Amino acid sequence: MSPSAAEHRLLLRADNADERLAESGHALGLLSHEQVEQVRGKIATLAAEERRLARHSVRVVDLEAARLAESAADESAGSVPDIAPPSVRDPRRVSALDWLSRPEGTYAHLVSAGVESSMPLAWRGALEVRVKYRGYIERQERTAAGARSLEGVQLPATLWDTELNGLSSEALEKLGVEKKRLHVELFNTPVSTEAKKETDHSHGSGGSFTGVADVKVIMDGREHELKIPAKGDAVLDVALDAGLDVPYACKGAVCCTCKARVVEGQVEMEMNYALTDEEVADGYVLTCQTHPRSQRVVIDYDQH
Repeated sequence: MSPSAAEHRLLLRADNADERLAESGHALGLLSHEQVEQVRGKIATLAAEERRLARHSVRVVDLEAARLAESAADESAGSVPDIAPPSVRDPRRVSALDWLSRPEGTYAHLVSAGVESSMPLAWRGALEVRVKYRGYIERQERTAAGARSLEGVQLPATLWDTELNGLSSEALEKLGVEKKRLHVELFNTPVSTEAKKETDHSHGSGGSFTGVADVKVIMDGREHELKIPAKGDAVLDVALDAGLDVPYACKGAVCCTCKARVVEGQVEMEMNYALTDEEVADGYVLTCQTHPRSQRVVIDYDQH
């Protein structure tokens, strides 16, 4: 999930990805001890720098002079930022952290105003974001913590006996509803068959067969023998070409009209948007998506 699309995008920033993920990566063996120690050092350095900047006061006139100099450089580069000239008599002082929290304040201004720093340049931007958006970040942390606390809540079993309107099938699955109790109605067919190629809908232990299979189709109590190449058309298309009145509608793995049962041999489906996992395990296939994967296959439409 990209940070711009995430619900808590201020927490899932690019600049703090190492801080969020290093410990988990180390626990999984993806990061070495030295690598995770570097990240821990970064976290400690940022925290120490925050405390140091909170104690360090800077003259406002020096900070605004740094900002004005930056503005002049930007103007010479073609941009014209909106900035008022500083007052040389302005006696005010602010903490360096307070300046960094302002929309116009940057770490570079602090350095130009005489605040010494040995923190790596790559970490200064991370500190700026942390300081400027502290209130928003803390609010999202509280919201995320509240959401995490709800994940462990046990919902009553009687809930699933009630109609749950408006929830997607993905949401219902996440809530623990059994997949066999979910019914999805689709109103269009996929354009490409590549989307589901990675899903295994095979029956039996075949899969390496590449020849021409002998396929027996049983329908209305009658048996029909067909020759179907493993790399050729689906069973449904070959049956239709042979003049069989086999049932079908969408030919897109959606409607389930062409459902039949494999009673012998091995086959493979390209796509499946209609059958449940239990039906597939019981040998049912969508013949519009089915190809033989063994020399002998028997498909029975009467067992639909």
